[in-house]
Amino acid sequence: MKRLLEQIGLTYLSVLAVVFYFGKVSAFIVGAISLVLVELFFSIKRCRKTIYLPAMACVALIACIVNIMYTTFVYEKTVEKYDGCSEVVVAKLVEEPYKTSTGYRYKFKTETIGESKDKIRFMSYHDELLNIEPFDVVRINVEFYGATDNIALKEKCFLSGYLDYENPEFTVLNSEKSLYYYAIKIRQCIRGKLSDVLSAETFPLCSALLIGDKNLLSYEIRNQFVKAGASHLIVVSGMHFSILASIFFLLARRNYSYRHIIAFLATLFILLYMSVVGYTPSVLRSGVMLLVCCLALSMSNEPYSGNSLGLAAFVCTLTNPYSVGDVGLLLSFTTTFSIIYMAPYLMRKFRKVIRPLRSKKKTGVGCKIIKWINKLITGTLAVLSMNISAAVASIPLSILFFDSLSSVSVLSTFILYLPVQFLLILTFVIAILSFIPFMAFLLPILSFVADLLSGFIFAVVDFFASLPFSYITVKHSYIYLFIFMCLVLLLVTVCSDRKNKAKVFILSVVFMLLTGHISATVLSQPLKTLNVYDVDNGMAVLYSDSDVSAVLALECNSKNRNTLINELQSTVSEIDFCASLSNTSNGANTLSSLSKVFAISDVLLYDTKRTVTLSEATGEITTPDKELVVHLSDEEKVTYTLTDEKYVAYFENEQSTVLVLPSYVDVENISEEYRSADVIIVNTCNSNFELLSCDTLIISAKRDTAYNIMKYMSSVCGRVMLTAENDIKIYL
Repeated sequence: MKRLLEQIGLTYLSVLAVVFYFGKVSAFIVGAISLVLVELFFSIKRCRKTIYLPAMACVALIACIVNIMYTTFVYEKTVEKYDGCSEVVVAKLVEEPYKTSTGYRYKFKTETIGESKDKIRFMSYHDELLNIEPFDVVRINVEFYGATDNIALKEKCFLSGYLDYENPEFTVLNSEKSLYYYAIKIRQCIRGKLSDVLSAETFPLCSALLIGDKNLLSYEIRNQFVKAGASHLIVVSGMHFSILASIFFLLARRNYSYRHIIAFLATLFILLYMSVVGYTPSVLRSGVMLLVCCLALSMSNEPYSGNSLGLAAFVCTLTNPYSVGDVGLLLSFTTTFSIIYMAPYLMRKFRKVIRPLRSKKKTGVGCKIIKWINKLITGTLAVLSMNISAAVASIPLSILFFDSLSSVSVLSTFILYLPVQFLLILTFVIAILSFIPFMAFLLPILSFVADLLSGFIFAVVDFFASLPFSYITVKHSYIYLFIFMCLVLLLVTVCSDRKNKAKVFILSVVFMLLTGHISATVLSQPLKTLNVYDVDNGMAVLYSDSDVSAVLALECNSKNRNTLINELQSTVSEIDFCASLSNTSNGANTLSSLSKVFAISDVLLYDTKRTVTLSEATGEITTPDKELVVHLSDEEKVTYTLTDEKYVAYFENEQSTVLVLPSYVDVENISEEYRSADVIIVNTCNSNFELLSCDTLIISAKRDTAYNIMKYMSSVCGRVMLTAENDIKIYL
């Protein structure tokens, strides 16, 4: 019975995750299988003797029922009622605006929607920071559409609200304060104090470590942490909670008779810290587990980590089963589970190889030195065991969700573990002392030490991120073959009688991984790809090869803008050329947002209606007023011709041609040499379309619109592809 809560909680979390990512149909399939297992376990005598198997089957069935009911009566009902509606909404901003790479994300909770008093959460995005404070109640005109991205669903926001980009009109009615409001104010105050004391380079890292402001770090630095396999160190999690709460547990050891008071103070601190940094999944898991430790301390019991983890799984999914849509939550639970069970096993193995030093004398300086050396060895092995355990558990999820993995995460985390801890403690001390006027003289000294530590951390991260094969991008077909080969190798290894089987298996796996990755990289290097993204009734066309990345056409409304930029980031690391040619605010504003993420070398901007500010990192900007030819390389060029006050793009390389046709252009007005191409991309049924000819027609429009266009234009092509069904990638 010792592990019952752990197994039930983790089973519930795992089943919710499976049915969430595989859809509603999978919930019925898994539920039916669970129901059969429940009947079998209760009908077989041997299974009735143990409670674990029947309990886990029952919990799996309950998780499926919860997902189905929640999807049907909460998510789908909300989306069905408000998707596509434009209403005057009275809503409260329930969280501090979150800065993304392209702007700001706002989370609202409605008080009234038109005449209705439905309490619904929704997210809105805007490029600028609006003059709204947390917990301000505003009246605002919003166009709703159903949210599908996991960022919104995990936050219980089933709708996204489209704000007018040019002039988002809103009226602040009043401000409703709550306990969480004051926690946000503490967060803002700490951020302000750290900003005043620390240097511009050190402040973002310290703010990320202490209060979870990871978004203050530049995209380049965050990307380096990812490549170095150390991104988890800058996410507030169990390590951060344990370090800051350890003072209370040390006090309890030395003053055991006051353990009830100390446990109470520790509980208050943990609850306050959870509120200040925000209730992210890793924060909730860590907080719940530490609260269990506080309760155990007060009751003079030793908590069982597995049961604490199971309880945390219930708490994190209690009010929102869709919270499993956060990959961070799954990574947090998976790595913690692995640390609980794998780290002690690895520690025992290490201790067999590296035995503690022994002193012939029981007292004296030599004996103390040996004791300190043994403690240092034990601590080092413990950190190494935890890092290996966490890395092993996180690799499958990294491959599944991010198509990538870091090959240096164990080593980089091992080196950075203590410096990050010291910097966290130092940042906490600086934040406390900054509120005490007579202690201000210490702040410059502490700030100097923080600069040294952060400089060391950045240098280590940069070193590991720049190593060859430090960050491996995984091709699906390759990794599935790799997993199959690993299973075959594991079976052969287990069945063999050779000694050192584990070493042979590990070396063979590493060899296959490296050779497979090198082969996949070499084979995919010369590919020339054309990506067309789903942006509803807009255009987003990316051409890329080993030498150049060019956005041939760009027009996207604000509701799809963040999703598009995230997809571009996952496809290319830099953009050499970008064109916005439809003379609409959507195209120009998307280009403005894109320039904040990528340092674009050359820009072609057709924008006679308004002025758009581009990032200072943007290279040469050309405003076309006639036919223009852009040479991407010696073999690749794009010709832009002005037709019906819009620019038509015609791309050519040695093998293929692509015509990008904006909406409402009369094909008869296009030069005859450009009417035929291997690929034609449209988003409306243009006049005189029958004059066109192509092998592949790509329609970038909403599903209903795309099907109507397809009926008319299918005669001009060999095959038709719709972005409404999926983002399109073809090889030229």
